[in-house]
Amino acid sequence: MMRTVLWIVAALAVAILPQAAWAAGCGPCCQEVVETVIQVPTWVTETRTVKCVEYRPEQRERTVTVMKAVPVQKTVERQYTVMVPEVRTRTVNYTVAKPVWEEKEVEYTVMVPHQETRLGVRRVCRAVPVTETRKVCKDEGHWEEREVAVASVRQVCYRTCRMARRARRLSSCCSPCTVACETACSPCTTTQVCKVWVPNVVEQEVEVTVMKHELVEEPCEYTVTTCVPETRTKTVKVCRMEYEDRTKEVSYTVCVPETRSKTLTYTSYQCQPEEKTVTCTVMVPHEVEREVQVCVCRMVPKTVKCCRPVCGGCR
Repeated sequence: MMRTVLWIVAALAVAILPQAAWAAGCGPCCQEVVETVIQVPTWVTETRTVKCVEYRPEQRERTVTVMKAVPVQKTVERQYTVMVPEVRTRTVNYTVAKPVWEEKEVEYTVMVPHQETRLGVRRVCRAVPVTETRKVCKDEGHWEEREVAVASVRQVCYRTCRMARRARRLSSCCSPCTVACETACSPCTTTQVCKVWVPNVVEQEVEVTVMKHELVEEPCEYTVTTCVPETRTKTVKVCRMEYEDRTKEVSYTVCVPETRSKTLTYTSYQCQPEEKTVTCTVMVPHEVEREVQVCVCRMVPKTVKCCRPVCGGCR
């Protein structure tokens, strides 16, 4: 920050001096260039000796008190309770049911099927002939003979060429035959009489017989099966239970508590203090001188050229 401020001050000094001379009324004719020494800030790297604190490890011995667990055995007598099973007998009263079978007449109803003939009406679909009038189209045309122009190039060319070949064999001349063949092969048109059908569509009404379906009701007989209830009697065996009181002895097991004693040996640990010498490493601080590189801002003299008024009016 300080370096930036010094550079700005030096630049302003160089810029303001010529402007001040012009503001005092001095023109270019009454100025002279002189050399001036100014102080320019410059950063310089210097080596300096500084003091710093460093830590180095050092082995030391010290006496500490530690607690050591020492086993101690003891013998004690303990009492405990166990559950001993014991078998006992008791008398139990209970009731039993005996089945007794008896014959008994019972009435029951059954549905007896039987067939009946009934009269009814059914609907039957029948085909009935019906005469209807319909419109039809009929072609009452006729044949006519007409003249039609037909190009007969192939037939004329074939006949002409055949005659030319025959004449060439007889006279041994090629040119007249070739010209005649080329002339005959050119397209020509002939008239031919052909039969042509001339249509004449006429709409007529004709009577036709068609079959139409009709639903007709007619009497009919049909058989149905109905069930009629009927009461009947039968002999069945019925089970009846008779209850009887009885007595019996049963065995059961009961757990009875019993106190017993036993001798136990157990080990316990007691903490006893004990002094012990241990070696530990500690970091001991000490002062050390070191050379470090430091950036320092120095004012360095610099010679620059500037304008100075020399006329009397300017002074």
